[in-house]
Amino acid sequence: MAISEFSPGPSRSQIGFARSLPSEEAQEEFKRRGYGCFLLDDAALNDPGTLTTTSSVVISQQPDKPSHFVQDLERLSHLLNYDCRLYVRYQPDLASQAFVLDTMNRLQLPPSGFDKAEVGRFSKEWFDSASPIFAPFVHILPEDKNNWPQLANLIANNPAGRPPSTDLNVATGSEERDLLVKRAFWDCSSITLLQKSDGLSGVDAFEAFAYRAKNVVGSPAPYRCFVKIGPRVKVAREYDKYQATALEDVPFHLGPRLRADRCVLGKSQGLITCDYVVGAETLRDCVRDGRAVHVIGNLFNQTLFPGGERRRRKSGRR
Repeated sequence: MAISEFSPGPSRSQIGFARSLPSEEAQEEFKRRGYGCFLLDDAALNDPGTLTTTSSVVISQQPDKPSHFVQDLERLSHLLNYDCRLYVRYQPDLASQAFVLDTMNRLQLPPSGFDKAEVGRFSKEWFDSASPIFAPFVHILPEDKNNWPQLANLIANNPAGRPPSTDLNVATGSEERDLLVKRAFWDCSSITLLQKSDGLSGVDAFEAFAYRAKNVVGSPAPYRCFVKIGPRVKVAREYDKYQATALEDVPFHLGPRLRADRCVLGKSQGLITCDYVVGAETLRDCVRDGRAVHVIGNLFNQTLFPGGERRRRKSGRR
């Protein structure tokens, strides 16, 4: 088991409910797990403090008012950018489930809780069924007056991360991207992003200089890192490859050091952060200058060799 720290309770301890609050008995299930319940009306939604303290939002489908569900999902989907998770309780019949999934596909919202047989309902243009389900997400479950403990456990087991910093000024040209940077660098007083022009993964790459608000080493030098921001599906796929392949198969002194604590996802965009490798250059530049033979040899004989050796041993090959 990984080293963990004792948690006195959720740091974002509010659960918002669209349209109406559940019964007192249901609210008690959330209180037992350290959460308070409130009605997420327009006044609460416009309160700046609401989004920084809310962990999750619950939307209950009303079969006789399908437009209300669509309106609520459209109105509240931007909360994913604040790392709030949305939980949808649908009527326990196939037609209602199909309606919910089709609505999520139309709005291109990251899904969770659906049956694998329904994966074909989501367009491959924005959804990658091969990647794990990363938070934040829209989780669906059938409505049942007796499943409030199940929902309370789901929320408690998937707590929201840190909210965006209110003190960090960022101007990326996109509100969602600004929020992602503010979440990733929540402990920084300022950050400068310098866009790179040689990215090959289909996302925007930046060299970043972040100044921590509380610098324990007392140095005025910024934290220098490599930041990628782009479509959520591409960023999530690259993050998964970092975790499953690069960090496992590439020796730590030769591979990128992913800062998982500064990797975040939103509604449609995502951000990953690595330590910046000083002096790094693209393989294309090495080939152009006639220096690629040694570099490619080192790549396969040193950097990727440990992972390949492990795979050969597992398969019984020499």
